[in-house]
Amino acid sequence: MSEVCVVDSIMGTGKTRWAIQYMNEHPEENVLFVTPFLDECERIKAEVNHTVYIPTVKSQDHMKLDDVAELLAAGKDIASTHALFRRYDDRCRTAIRQNEYVLFLDETLSAVEEYKLSRKDDIRSLKEHQDIVVEPDGMLKWTGDELDTSYNEIRTVAKNHCLFEVNSTFYVWQFPPDI
Repeated sequence: MSEVCVVDSIMGTGKTRWAIQYMNEHPEENVLFVTPFLDECERIKAEVNHTVYIPTVKSQDHMKLDDVAELLAAGKDIASTHALFRRYDDRCRTAIRQNEYVLFLDETLSAVEEYKLSRKDDIRSLKEHQDIVVEPDGMLKWTGDELDTSYNEIRTVAKNHCLFEVNSTFYVWQFPPDI
């Protein structure tokens, strides 16, 4: 079982400073620092005394999620935002396990929240075209093609096992417990 250390203290008491010190003292460990803010990622990169990568968009065909998956697979130290962390997929989960990452989660992350659709008929349309099915536990499972469409976000969330339907009218995003 993995060890969990919770540092709960008010803002300005040195929690991030402590994490930076830990990273500097343990360069042999694979570290993933996740924060809500990109400027905090930059701070980690600047203040840790070895290379820390911030995932970037490399090209139109190589997005941040692709970059972070490659960095994790290579066992690189990474500073990532909450927004990107929420999108980590099976490639990322596998690499985190294989490379035994130490996770620093700066600020709390919601475990469950309402998933707001950009258009109210998106899920109905996806069901009609059999691109998505509802599992018995309410989880939406992507069964459609991997085409670049306006449904990319729904596809990503469904493929990450994070999207659930409640009473056929309400949708919930759940943080993947296996992360």
